[in-house]
Amino acid sequence: MQQLIDPIVRQRRKTLQLSKEEKMMKRLLGSKHIVIAVLTVLVVAGCGQSEPSTEMTGYVINRNASSILVVGDAGNKMQNSQTPEAMSLRIDGSTKWQGIASDKLKPGHKVKATIKGPIAESYPSQASANRIELLSPAQQEPGLLTEQEAIEKALALHSTAGSVYVYRTELIVNEKNWRIQLDDYLRPGNPVEVRIDAKPDSAK
Repeated sequence: MQQLIDPIVRQRRKTLQLSKEEKMMKRLLGSKHIVIAVLTVLVVAGCGQSEPSTEMTGYVINRNASSILVVGDAGNKMQNSQTPEAMSLRIDGSTKWQGIASDKLKPGHKVKATIKGPIAESYPSQASANRIELLSPAQQEPGLLTEQEAIEKALALHSTAGSVYVYRTELIVNEKNWRIQLDDYLRPGNPVEVRIDAKPDSAK
Protein backbone atom coordinates (compact mmCIF):
# COMPACT_ATOMS: atom_id res chain seq x y z
CA MET A 1 0.00 0.00 0.00
CA GLN A 2 2.80 2.37 0.95
CA GLN A 3 4.44 1.57 -2.36
CA LEU A 4 1.33 2.79 -4.20
CA ILE A 5 1.04 5.98 -2.14
CA ASP A 6 4.67 7.09 -2.58
CA PRO A 7 4.49 7.51 -6.38
CA ILE A 8 1.24 9.47 -6.02
CA VAL A 9 2.79 11.77 -3.41
CA ARG A 10 5.88 12.24 -5.52
CA GLN A 11 3.73 13.08 -8.54
CA ARG A 12 1.74 15.63 -6.55
CA ARG A 13 4.93 17.19 -5.25
CA LYS A 14 6.29 17.35 -8.77
CA THR A 15 3.04 18.92 -9.97
CA LEU A 16 3.16 21.50 -7.17
CA GLN A 17 6.81 22.23 -7.96
CA LEU A 18 5.96 22.74 -11.63
CA SER A 19 3.10 25.02 -10.65
CA LYS A 20 5.45 27.15 -8.55
CA GLU A 21 7.96 27.32 -11.39
CA GLU A 22 5.22 28.27 -13.84
CA LYS A 23 4.03 31.01 -11.52
CA MET A 24 7.60 32.28 -11.14
CA MET A 25 8.07 32.28 -14.91
CA LYS A 26 4.82 34.18 -15.38
CA ARG A 27 5.93 36.76 -12.84
CA LEU A 28 9.28 37.16 -14.57
CA LEU A 29 7.65 37.45 -17.97
CA GLY A 30 5.20 39.98 -16.60
CA SER A 31 8.02 42.06 -15.13
CA LYS A 32 9.91 41.83 -18.41
CA HIS A 33 6.91 43.11 -20.33
CA ILE A 34 6.55 46.03 -17.92
CA VAL A 35 10.23 46.94 -18.31
CA ILE A 36 9.95 46.76 -22.11
CA ALA A 37 6.82 48.92 -22.05
CA VAL A 38 8.51 51.55 -19.85
CA LEU A 39 11.61 51.61 -22.06
CA THR A 40 9.43 51.97 -25.15
CA VAL A 41 7.63 54.96 -23.65
CA LEU A 42 10.94 56.59 -22.71
CA VAL A 43 12.39 56.06 -26.18
CA VAL A 44 9.29 57.49 -27.86
CA ALA A 45 9.27 60.47 -25.51
CA GLY A 46 12.96 61.05 -26.17
CA CYS A 47 12.43 60.98 -29.92
CA GLY A 48 9.67 63.54 -29.60
CA GLN A 49 11.85 66.04 -27.75
CA SER A 50 14.09 68.39 -29.71
CA GLU A 51 17.37 69.82 -28.53
CA PRO A 52 16.81 73.04 -26.57
CA SER A 53 17.45 76.02 -28.82
CA THR A 54 19.33 79.19 -27.94
CA GLU A 55 18.46 82.56 -29.43
CA MET A 56 20.49 85.71 -29.82
CA THR A 57 19.46 89.15 -31.03
CA GLY A 58 21.92 91.67 -32.40
CA TYR A 59 23.34 93.51 -35.39
CA VAL A 60 25.27 91.88 -38.19
CA ILE A 61 28.75 93.43 -38.02
CA ASN A 62 30.37 91.50 -40.84
CA ARG A 63 29.78 88.41 -42.92
CA ASN A 64 31.36 86.11 -45.44
CA ALA A 65 30.14 83.11 -47.42
CA SER A 66 30.19 80.74 -44.45
CA SER A 67 29.62 82.84 -41.33
CA ILE A 68 28.24 86.06 -39.87
CA LEU A 69 29.29 87.99 -36.78
CA VAL A 70 26.33 89.13 -34.67
CA VAL A 71 26.87 91.48 -31.72
CA GLY A 72 24.19 92.64 -29.30
CA ASP A 73 23.52 96.33 -28.67
CA ALA A 74 23.50 98.24 -25.36
CA GLY A 75 20.54 96.19 -24.16
CA ASN A 76 22.13 92.80 -24.92
CA LYS A 77 25.09 92.37 -22.60
CA MET A 78 26.61 89.34 -20.96
CA GLN A 79 25.47 88.67 -17.40
CA ASN A 80 27.09 90.94 -14.80
CA SER A 81 29.26 92.55 -17.45
CA GLN A 82 29.50 95.57 -19.73
CA THR A 83 30.64 93.29 -22.54
CA PRO A 84 28.03 92.80 -25.27
CA GLU A 85 26.95 89.37 -26.44
CA ALA A 86 28.89 88.42 -29.56
CA MET A 87 28.64 85.29 -31.63
CA SER A 88 30.22 84.06 -34.84
CA LEU A 89 27.55 81.96 -36.55
CA ARG A 90 28.25 79.36 -39.20
CA ILE A 91 25.74 79.42 -42.06
CA ASP A 92 25.25 76.76 -44.71
CA GLY A 93 22.60 75.18 -46.92
CA SER A 94 20.62 73.95 -43.91
CA THR A 95 20.28 77.44 -42.37
CA LYS A 96 16.70 78.75 -42.61
CA TRP A 97 16.10 82.39 -43.54
CA GLN A 98 13.08 84.41 -42.48
CA GLY A 99 12.30 87.88 -43.82
CA ILE A 100 15.44 88.04 -45.96
CA ALA A 101 17.40 85.90 -48.39
CA SER A 102 20.91 84.80 -47.50
CA ASP A 103 22.55 86.87 -50.25
CA LYS A 104 20.69 90.03 -49.15
CA LEU A 105 21.95 90.03 -45.57
CA LYS A 106 24.37 92.92 -44.95
CA PRO A 107 26.22 94.56 -42.06
CA GLY A 108 23.78 96.71 -40.14
CA HIS A 109 20.82 94.36 -40.36
CA LYS A 110 19.29 93.49 -37.00
CA VAL A 111 18.54 89.79 -36.69
CA LYS A 112 17.39 87.13 -34.29
CA ALA A 113 19.47 84.00 -34.66
CA THR A 114 18.42 80.57 -33.47
CA ILE A 115 21.41 78.39 -32.67
CA LYS A 116 21.66 74.64 -33.12
CA GLY A 117 24.13 72.28 -31.53
CA PRO A 118 26.93 73.12 -29.11
CA ILE A 119 28.29 76.61 -28.50
CA ALA A 120 32.06 77.05 -28.30
CA GLU A 121 32.91 79.03 -25.17
CA SER A 122 35.17 81.62 -26.77
CA TYR A 123 34.62 85.32 -27.33
CA PRO A 124 32.99 85.90 -29.63
CA SER A 125 31.42 82.49 -29.05
CA GLN A 126 31.00 80.18 -32.02
CA ALA A 127 28.01 78.09 -33.10
CA SER A 128 25.92 77.02 -36.07
CA ALA A 129 22.84 79.00 -37.07
CA ASN A 130 19.62 77.04 -37.46
CA ARG A 131 17.56 80.09 -38.46
CA ILE A 132 18.24 83.76 -39.16
CA GLU A 133 15.24 86.09 -38.83
CA LEU A 134 15.38 89.71 -40.00
CA LEU A 135 13.91 92.08 -37.41
CA SER A 136 12.01 95.21 -38.36
CA PRO A 137 13.82 98.46 -37.43
CA ALA A 138 12.42 100.41 -34.50
CA GLN A 139 12.46 103.66 -36.53
CA GLN A 140 11.74 104.12 -40.21
CA GLU A 141 10.74 107.19 -42.20
CA PRO A 142 9.81 107.25 -45.91
CA GLY A 143 12.43 108.93 -48.07
CA LEU A 144 15.20 108.59 -45.48
CA LEU A 145 17.95 106.03 -45.08
CA THR A 146 16.98 102.86 -43.27
CA GLU A 147 18.67 101.93 -40.02
CA GLN A 148 20.63 99.23 -41.83
CA GLU A 149 21.87 101.67 -44.48
CA ALA A 150 22.93 104.20 -41.84
CA ILE A 151 24.73 101.56 -39.77
CA GLU A 152 26.49 100.18 -42.84
CA LYS A 153 27.81 103.67 -43.61
CA ALA A 154 28.91 104.19 -40.00
CA LEU A 155 30.69 100.83 -39.91
CA ALA A 156 32.44 101.65 -43.19
CA LEU A 157 33.84 104.82 -41.63
CA HIS A 158 35.33 102.73 -38.81
CA SER A 159 36.24 99.64 -40.81
CA THR A 160 39.82 99.66 -39.50
CA ALA A 161 38.68 99.48 -35.86
CA GLY A 162 38.30 95.71 -36.11
CA SER A 163 36.12 94.93 -33.08
CA VAL A 164 33.58 97.72 -33.50
CA TYR A 165 29.89 97.10 -32.78
CA VAL A 166 26.61 99.01 -32.77
CA TYR A 167 25.96 100.34 -29.28
CA ARG A 168 22.86 102.45 -29.96
CA THR A 169 20.98 104.03 -32.88
CA GLU A 170 18.59 106.97 -33.12
CA LEU A 171 16.92 108.70 -36.04
CA ILE A 172 16.50 112.45 -35.50
CA VAL A 173 13.68 113.10 -37.96
CA ASN A 174 13.61 116.91 -37.77
CA GLU A 175 17.37 117.05 -38.38
CA LYS A 176 17.20 114.28 -40.97
CA ASN A 177 20.18 112.42 -39.59
CA TRP A 178 21.01 109.20 -37.85
CA ARG A 179 23.05 109.14 -34.67
CA ILE A 180 24.92 105.87 -34.57
CA GLN A 181 26.94 105.09 -31.46
CA LEU A 182 29.74 102.60 -32.03
CA ASP A 183 31.92 100.94 -29.42
CA ASP A 184 34.63 98.30 -29.18
CA TYR A 185 33.15 94.97 -28.08
CA LEU A 186 36.54 93.75 -26.83
CA ARG A 187 37.13 96.90 -24.77
CA PRO A 188 33.66 98.40 -24.22
CA GLY A 189 32.84 101.56 -22.34
CA ASN A 190 33.82 104.38 -24.72
CA PRO A 191 31.15 104.69 -27.41
CA VAL A 192 31.77 107.10 -30.28
CA GLU A 193 28.88 108.87 -31.99
CA VAL A 194 28.76 108.98 -35.77
CA ARG A 195 26.20 111.17 -37.52
CA ILE A 196 24.92 109.95 -40.85
CA ASP A 197 22.91 112.25 -43.09
CA ALA A 198 19.64 110.39 -43.52
CA LYS A 199 18.79 111.92 -46.89
CA PRO A 200 21.81 112.66 -49.10
CA ASP A 201 24.60 110.16 -49.63
CA SER A 202 27.02 111.69 -47.14
CA ALA A 203 28.32 111.35 -43.60
CA LYS A 204 29.29 113.87 -40.96
